[in-house]
Amino acid sequence: MRLLRPITLLVLFLSLFTLGFPSAWASENLTNDDDWWEKQYEKFDDTDQCSAVTDYLKGLRFYDHHNTTFLAHIFLGGYLRQGTCLKVNIPLAKKVFIFAAERGETTPALLLAQLYFTEEGEEGSNAQEWAKRARLLMITLTTPMRWKQYLFKRFQTSTLSPHLEHAFAWIKEKQNGPVDAVYDIGMDVLKNGTYPESKVVACRWFYNAEIKGHTKASFQLGRQLALGDGVKIASGKAMLLLELSANVDHNVDAYVLAAQLLQEGDVFEKNLPHAYFALLKAQILGADVSEQLKALEPLLTDSERWNANLDATTGPYQLTLSHDPPQFLHPSCSYSSR
Repeated sequence: MRLLRPITLLVLFLSLFTLGFPSAWASENLTNDDDWWEKQYEKFDDTDQCSAVTDYLKGLRFYDHHNTTFLAHIFLGGYLRQGTCLKVNIPLAKKVFIFAAERGETTPALLLAQLYFTEEGEEGSNAQEWAKRARLLMITLTTPMRWKQYLFKRFQTSTLSPHLEHAFAWIKEKQNGPVDAVYDIGMDVLKNGTYPESKVVACRWFYNAEIKGHTKASFQLGRQLALGDGVKIASGKAMLLLELSANVDHNVDAYVLAAQLLQEGDVFEKNLPHAYFALLKAQILGADVSEQLKALEPLLTDSERWNANLDATTGPYQLTLSHDPPQFLHPSCSYSSR
């Protein structure tokens, strides 16, 4: 349908990775409050084409609910900005865009940066802030220059925000530069990021570095996915990453974290002998885990302790994790409020 074509690129991008208003504006009722959404649907023009648009939004809402994405918010924001089937409402469009951007969506951050630039000019604080936030979110873009052209088309302008121009050049440099720099950005955002989307951003920079073979990024990604540190827990992916970090990279932190998770039994199946084995391996690598070992010893039989010591010091025995039951699949680094 013709009304839906201008945002086709948006669907393609989000499927690949399957302001002046404060954060309080983007209240949680925009996430799952069906009443709020029904009120928005009622504002659409009563035509066959607009009914199709409304149905399309409802389908996106269903998809978002099952995939931890925010497509419906982005599309609604676009309709509100352009006046597609309902009255133009820029303040509400910003509100919806902010909600999605704060949950790690790249497209609304780009749109906000350009929107504020058109309103405030180059010196506007909101234009500068959102370009800065969009820059970090752009690590998900596989073809940044195509998205640059997308913004020209969406805003029907030949003048892109100079802050976004810099952001596109910056992300291209980082994507094609040393992988250590990608990891370092992830760590900086993880430790020092203050925006609502910072943990998601850090996770995605680790993801980018991990697929390029960065061993420290592999552990950090596994840690975030296992603990649900600002992102949805993904036990299957976390299991593979932590096993890789421990058994192949000999990362002492991976053994210590695995031992913790094996004792808790929330993410991986509880297994105290394996936890003891993981602590022994960490100790061999130089970690001071004597207190953890001492606390765990009374919970094991003499035979379990003996076998764990034997496995840790001799033979090709490796850390093994398992998760049961399997969790619902969702894209890695999906936003979580925890």
